[in-house]
Amino acid sequence: MTTHDISRFSIYRQFESASKKQWAEAKSVYPFFMRLQDFIPVAQIDYGPDPPDFELRSEGKKVGIELTFLTRQIGADPEQWKFGKWKREIERKPQRTHVFSWREYTLREVLEALRIALAEKSAKAVAQKGRFDENWLLFNIGDGGPCDGCVASNFTRVEKLKKVVRDYASKFLLETKLICEKPHPFGRIIFTSGAHFLSFRGRSSKFKLPIVNPALISHGATVPEAILDRKYRLSSVQQHFGDVIERRTVTTMPG
Repeated sequence: MTTHDISRFSIYRQFESASKKQWAEAKSVYPFFMRLQDFIPVAQIDYGPDPPDFELRSEGKKVGIELTFLTRQIGADPEQWKFGKWKREIERKPQRTHVFSWREYTLREVLEALRIALAEKSAKAVAQKGRFDENWLLFNIGDGGPCDGCVASNFTRVEKLKKVVRDYASKFLLETKLICEKPHPFGRIIFTSGAHFLSFRGRSSKFKLPIVNPALISHGATVPEAILDRKYRLSSVQQHFGDVIERRTVTTMPG
């Protein structure tokens, strides 16, 4: 993994003229744009007319990128504002360890939210399809997002994953693949979490990007459907070790 410069991109140089929403979205996906350069040359990234949120140029091609977030339920996550309040509070009153507990969720709920979000974004993308050589839909799992570890697990050898992680990640990725295989206007549907991302290729994509691990897909087909209704609980943890701050997410199964 190479450290690439992203400050040269317009979305990070023009922060003073960007709206609050645009700047927040650009900051949320800077690890993705940094990592993306390991796979394709990126000449420039500008803010789009919304939709799409960003316009990327690579090798003479123009790509429209629409950003959305993976959520636990259909629509916006009502706990996001509580999480924002928690982050401001721990900055004001730092302690050794801070924990924010998100509400429980099931994979079935997440997949249904994904299905609805894809349908809504597809309807908006149809009108802009002719303006770009390719359109991407970028799902940012973000802080406290569900299925965060599934993206990282995709790049770990299957046999090295613990069974509970292997079953969870493989079933989520298999079901996501089935959703993404249905007709839509996107050349790529991408899931990003931190410095990792994976993609599901549409019919017209010309770029070579990381894809889902076939071994995980195969394993997911053997995992019983009951796992989709199992409840999970995620916690965002921040710890201070002197001047060092460590942030991580922890997924557990209640009971």
